[in-house]
Amino acid sequence: MKWSEEEMDRAKQAAVIISSCLHIHYNIDELSKKVKLPVKKLKSIFKYVFGVGMYTYLKEKRMQRAKVLMLEGKSIKLIIPEIGYESESNFCKAFRKTFQETPAGWKRKQGQKTG
Repeated sequence: MKWSEEEMDRAKQAAVIISSCLHIHYNIDELSKKVKLPVKKLKSIFKYVFGVGMYTYLKEKRMQRAKVLMLEGKSIKLIIPEIGYESESNFCKAFRKTFQETPAGWKRKQGQKTG
């Protein structure tokens, strides 16, 4: 499949929207309208450009942001709404699935590395 540079730029624009608003729960239809690409085309181009689907991309960005915020000393309770999770248990499950350890365990290890 070939897409124009403009279409690929629009998919990249969707990634910028996702990354800059981690706390907002966009659905694919909303993103599609914002970047002016049909849903099916947006999904295809996004996966081609970033190597993962939009949901996986969002989850990865949220988890990376959570790590940064934890290193800055922010509590998990404050991090959760900032990265778009509604409950501590959902966040902890997602973190554990992504990094194979709990947020508290990961944070403890980081303290050992620097201290």
